[in-house]
Amino acid sequence: MNKNCFYILISLLLGLSLTFSFYPISVFPFVISLGIFAIIIKQYTENLKLFFHGLLFGYGFFIIQTYWIPFSIYKANIGMEWAVPFLSIIVPIPFALFLGIFAILTKYVRHNNVVYSINFAFLWVIFEYIRSNMFFPFAWGLLGYSSISMPWFNNILAYVGSYGASFFIALFSLSLFTKNKIFIASNIIVFLFICITGEMRKEKKHIELDSNSAINIRLVQPNIQQPHYGDHEEQAYIFDTLSKLTFLPGFENRQYIFWPEATFPYPIFENSNWMNVLKNFVPINKDGNSALIFGADRIEKDDEKLLSFNSLIALNHSGEILGYYDKRILVPFGEYMPYKNHNKFVHKVAHSIGSEDISKGISQNIITLKDGINFLPLICSESALDKKHLLLSPYDQYKFILNVSNDSWFENTFGPYQHFMISKIKAIEYGLPVIRVANTGVSAIINVYGDVIKTTTINTEAVIDGVIPPKLKNPTVYYRIHEYIIPTIFTLYAIFLALIFIFRKSLRNE
Repeated sequence: MNKNCFYILISLLLGLSLTFSFYPISVFPFVISLGIFAIIIKQYTENLKLFFHGLLFGYGFFIIQTYWIPFSIYKANIGMEWAVPFLSIIVPIPFALFLGIFAILTKYVRHNNVVYSINFAFLWVIFEYIRSNMFFPFAWGLLGYSSISMPWFNNILAYVGSYGASFFIALFSLSLFTKNKIFIASNIIVFLFICITGEMRKEKKHIELDSNSAINIRLVQPNIQQPHYGDHEEQAYIFDTLSKLTFLPGFENRQYIFWPEATFPYPIFENSNWMNVLKNFVPINKDGNSALIFGADRIEKDDEKLLSFNSLIALNHSGEILGYYDKRILVPFGEYMPYKNHNKFVHKVAHSIGSEDISKGISQNIITLKDGINFLPLICSESALDKKHLLLSPYDQYKFILNVSNDSWFENTFGPYQHFMISKIKAIEYGLPVIRVANTGVSAIINVYGDVIKTTTINTEAVIDGVIPPKLKNPTVYYRIHEYIIPTIFTLYAIFLALIFIFRKSLRNE
């Protein structure tokens, strides 16, 4: 095997190994795979070779990060199960193309190893942002997510978020191979400083955390493996399962009951008779402040047309709807078929598999309960969205984040586990506790430091009884400056390039 072929194989393997630093494997030292890849492509100047190495590295990385996506076709039982292995191979390619282009651009700033490392880290974050927002807001596989594997280092998320963490992790990984002792030492010191401050921050919980009266809750994980699609027997089974788990001993001591995304098997219309049935699932306490918060298909009539929403509904013990939220950011091909009304072929395919579009919600992300407790509702993939997509209210209006999901579509792949991991990240970034209730798991109660208070195992019927952890007294730095993170990175990169241009003659080429 010649040198070029060897490096090609290594680039693919390095992409694969980088995924080991992500949840659920969570071996953080594998982030150095990125640094090794950076050293390999630094040897090349030809655009084609750089693109090919970047493509293979990206393919190795994203084939693990995205292989779970096509499993929803298998779960849907629409006669296209044969396409799952093919799509698992094809889906990573568009993501990998970004890294091919990225690899080419790294060649233009190679004045020395330190400059090359800084330029590489800037470009990495910029391309993460572009691929996560160009076609559909899908912030998946961000390098910053690997920080959740380090209990002390993940404190960085509260200050600079996932994109900022991506920059520091990339820079740290590359610094180890620069041979510049001052630069290596500086990065190690920064890394240790972040870890130490993270641990000190947790030691000050009594100062940082808001006072919190105990709010008793119950999370119901029914583990419904098959979609009902109007099957009356299946609908009855789902309702019986929800009833059995909800009314387990201790029900009367709870204040809020949470059911997962779209778990209630019957559509909810305006003035639906189901409200008189569902009010029995609301515990009655002495204050009268209790609710059932559940995911369901909400049907609304508009100009003689029925609109279907993926909704989260809060109901009190009188059968009154306290509030509801309709999912705003819908998943293409899963919740709607792109171009269905503009392309005859797409329309025919959608019609043949019985695809019906879910309507997009327009309401702001907040539900107010009767006792003045507000929460941020996130339905399924919305938990992976940037703050700018969520139309957030001021921080002091939120008590917690509620993420409801149905990850049964993805079987026992990495998908449900990584979705759970993103909920932990959101708790740290926003400084709000996360209540996560998923149909097949992973359901959990997560505090503002990303610590899992209680959790379930995947693919099991389960109930979690607990209390809502306290929020931070003040919003995190990230919550305050989130909209400035990416503009700041672009601005700093522009300044960095300007300085390189000005001092290009004094910089030594290696």
